[in-house]
Amino acid sequence: MPKSTHVILGTLFAGTILGISAQQAKAVDYPIDCAILLCMAGGWPGVGDCIPARAEFIRRITPFPVEPPLQLWNCPMNAVPKNVSMSQVDQETIKKLVEGIKVWHVRAYSKFRMRDGECRTTENIQLGSYDANGEFAWRRTSSGAAPDWIITPAMREGCSANFRGVGLRWQDHEGTAGQQVVRY
Repeated sequence: MPKSTHVILGTLFAGTILGISAQQAKAVDYPIDCAILLCMAGGWPGVGDCIPARAEFIRRITPFPVEPPLQLWNCPMNAVPKNVSMSQVDQETIKKLVEGIKVWHVRAYSKFRMRDGECRTTENIQLGSYDANGEFAWRRTSSGAAPDWIITPAMREGCSANFRGVGLRWQDHEGTAGQQVVRY
């Protein structure tokens, strides 16, 4: 899809979820977290406010410390005109977008051969996600739960691997997934 189409869709989507017209959506100056939400929903068009919004989204997962990439609590819905209220459909759309964000923080994943020839794996992996209320929380997980674009099949199968980094996955309003891995 051409970038101009993404910009148009992103602007229309912004108007739809915020309950305002496309002209109003262009005129409203959003805090960075509102821009992150709108640009992510629109498929990250590479123009305008979406460039610094995506950079901030990625910066937040770049250690240290790893932060929630979207801090919806910093996007006051009163950033839209006061006489506009958000519909239940709009809330459901935002909820779906936020719940689609997953952050895998791989503090350590290594495989090495012991003196006796046995292959040993050590790992310290956390999964960060948002709940139905938009609250971000970490929980411990294992390499088996991490997707192949983070812990690759070659890393799983071999006996010599070392990885530290953060993997981030999100979805736009059409359900198209995007991902980013930042090694450190």
